[in-house]
Amino acid sequence: MCGLLSLCFGGGPSADLKQQQERNKQINNQLRLDARQLKRTIVILLLGAAECGKSTVLKQMRIAYGRGFGEDEKRKFTIHVRVNVLETLIRVIRLRQQLDISYDSEECQKLESDFLEKMSSLARPGNPDQLRQEWFPDELVTELSPVISRLWADQVIQTTISSKRDFFILDSARHFLSKVHDIFSPEYAISDDDIVRARNQTIGIQETEIVTNIGGDKATLKITDVGGQRQERKKWIRCFDNVENLIYVFSLADYTLDVPDSHTKMNRFHENLDIFDNIINNDVLMDKNVVVFLNKKDVFEERLVEKRIPLSVCFPEYPSDNFDKEEAIRFLQQQIEEKDQSESKNRRALFFHATCATDTSGFHVLLRSVVQSIIDRNLEILALA
Repeated sequence: MCGLLSLCFGGGPSADLKQQQERNKQINNQLRLDARQLKRTIVILLLGAAECGKSTVLKQMRIAYGRGFGEDEKRKFTIHVRVNVLETLIRVIRLRQQLDISYDSEECQKLESDFLEKMSSLARPGNPDQLRQEWFPDELVTELSPVISRLWADQVIQTTISSKRDFFILDSARHFLSKVHDIFSPEYAISDDDIVRARNQTIGIQETEIVTNIGGDKATLKITDVGGQRQERKKWIRCFDNVENLIYVFSLADYTLDVPDSHTKMNRFHENLDIFDNIINNDVLMDKNVVVFLNKKDVFEERLVEKRIPLSVCFPEYPSDNFDKEEAIRFLQQQIEEKDQSESKNRRALFFHATCATDTSGFHVLLRSVVQSIIDRNLEILALA
């Protein structure tokens, strides 16, 4: 009788109710999956002043985790490499003219004149020494190769480069100029190594997603790279929301350079210190851990140890006769650490790494260690939440 009453009055679960329960179960399972995935999505802000090497860091991350580069990107990087070579040679020629160092042969003088005439047709409006970032015709590429090789090999050009202690060419220039015949060949197939070394300004905000799988531990890195030029820095604050991790890049070699186009003479390393100060002590980022790459340690060693440019040109209090690179790096790290004004009870961690971002094998080992540490720290924080 009870069973009959249940059936008559709808006491048992209806088909609609079962469907709703099943739907709720599926939604809850999906929410749990989404939550787990969200925990594995890590937002990283990549910052640093112009020419510090942060874009090189991002390119290395893409290579290290198999993201790589498509054909369109490789075509653009090919343009960048060729422009890097040409603009380097233009700079050296301008210095030769300024110092009035004469060639030993009329051949080189004519080659230089013809070269500069060709470059004028590729120059940006209003700036004859900067070239447009565009694809060069094959015939021009083939024509330029022997001219660049001959001029670069001339002793006058090499003498010009070494004649001023404070004159520096692009970090990767010698690497590219050692393989001009390959780079200025219509069949040139750009390598990952050349892509890493290619110099091009980051304009605007660039977002990159990289999926990592370290020891079976999958995570998605959402990396935001913002241009380091002065006019680009006002965009940085837009990227602070939802940032969990900050990677900040210093160029150790900046101690020898002044900020270009600055109304007041200011050292680049000091400028980067001021920028770092403003960034890490921003209210939004006060509790965020910071990975600091002290980049271009190879260039730093060359200038400090080989060229004997003392660190005192940037920090007068540093002994002018101390050319020990390890002591100098520790001193610079201390200057950076002193900018952290977070209260001790909430003090975030600063993790320092002296790096050469163009050293692919060594940098990949470091990257994997740094990324795994970031993943582990984020999972610990989420577990405590």
